[in-house]
Amino acid sequence: MRNPFNRLQRVARENVNIAGNNVASKKITIENNTNLDANFKNSNTLNDNIITIIFAKYTPVHLETVYSYALCSVINPKIKKVNIIVTDEWRPFYKNNGVTPIKKIKDELEALFAKSDGIDSNVFDKINVARAHKVKDLESKLEGVVLRFVGASAEFSSYIFSRDIYKAFPTICATFSQKVEDSVYRDVHISSSREDLAKGLLAYNPPSVASNDKSQQLQVINGKADELKKIIDVAKDKFKERSGKQDVIIFGDSHSENFALNDQIKTVVPGINLFRFDINVTYGSSLVGIGRKKSTLNIRSRVYNKVKETKPDTVVLAFGQVDIELGLYFRKYVKKQKLTIEQYFEDLISSYIEFINHLPIENNRVVVKGINLPVLCYDDEKWAKYTSRIISENKSLIDDVGIVETKMYSEMFSDHERTKQALLFNDNLRKRLEKVDVKYYDISQETINVSTGLIDDDYIPIGFDHHIIKSLKVSKLYWNGLINAINFGLSRN
Repeated sequence: MRNPFNRLQRVARENVNIAGNNVASKKITIENNTNLDANFKNSNTLNDNIITIIFAKYTPVHLETVYSYALCSVINPKIKKVNIIVTDEWRPFYKNNGVTPIKKIKDELEALFAKSDGIDSNVFDKINVARAHKVKDLESKLEGVVLRFVGASAEFSSYIFSRDIYKAFPTICATFSQKVEDSVYRDVHISSSREDLAKGLLAYNPPSVASNDKSQQLQVINGKADELKKIIDVAKDKFKERSGKQDVIIFGDSHSENFALNDQIKTVVPGINLFRFDINVTYGSSLVGIGRKKSTLNIRSRVYNKVKETKPDTVVLAFGQVDIELGLYFRKYVKKQKLTIEQYFEDLISSYIEFINHLPIENNRVVVKGINLPVLCYDDEKWAKYTSRIISENKSLIDDVGIVETKMYSEMFSDHERTKQALLFNDNLRKRLEKVDVKYYDISQETINVSTGLIDDDYIPIGFDHHIIKSLKVSKLYWNGLINAINFGLSRN
């Protein structure tokens, strides 16, 4: 893939070639780890007159790119300081593990800047260079607007997934790797494969300039600086928009579709705009699948990996409906297993908690939504037909769906029995989760009809479906319960 930095690098090379004879020396400060605090002040308050540029593996090409962005930064009169941080994050992936001395990097940057003809030499006093050996070293150096250069492979970086250290800053990520750009944390992305590139630095196509045409070359550099300023402004705006918001990631089965997020919901649900949500619905996912290290949907590893990579403030899990409304009868009528409901629930809940305990997030930052009350009510035949059809889809396990339907109809679980099963599962789940400091909520009490003891018919779809009806009212119940659980740890008693 074409390197998206090549135009800036070409500007750097051309600029080096137009050096004047009497160029003032441009000195760059090297910051030692022992006095970092005096020069790098990490603060959650946005200091937008500082740019922190981060890059990893040292090569002359990398240095030209850093030089280009640093040059575009220092000539901006609003920028008072530019920190250039070199990390060691790629070092383990190379046979030659030698570290390029920071002084060599500093000297070569000075050589590039010394030949920046037409640029006031005083602007280079803004630049500091430092090295970060570990993630914690990097964290202590961050300030202002962060601009990261990320390599071609996500596996080559132990820092790019460290989302927590970047969330307090406007962050710009530059890479030419599709794989990396889909995984890293950023407010603005500069990449050859993204549409926003068309409005960014790399879309500025510099005219063909002769190496001795200093005025046109300076015009190109100023044009690049203006483009970078626009990108920084976008990053700052996005940072201000997300500042103070909690990142919440939701995982669930198809019944989680009621976590709809649109302008209506944002208008009618108090406090929802204090959060930023990432909603992940996996159709057919179950607690049985979560309990297995390998399953058809691979849901266990998918949830674990995404939590590890994105590091949200809160994780929401909404599974179990498939297991209670379909899995139970699949085992009884298709696999012909002899099991008690109590033991089945115990096994599911134990598997759920085991999974939660192994997630890369503290238990008190996990919220579990209980299952909904069954909606296949007021029509016994409809329940038997729907359930038997779904659990008999695997033809290798059953020859005749009609046999399953007849068997289920003859051993009918009444509407009240199935409703009691849902309430019992939720109650057992809530009690077990409380013991391991996991938050819980459900919408059973809001949707039950106290006269019938069943789900109110306002929430029942008219079609052949076991999902609670999709409506603004139901979505409000989902969201209000979740926000209360996050904020106050409310559970259903």
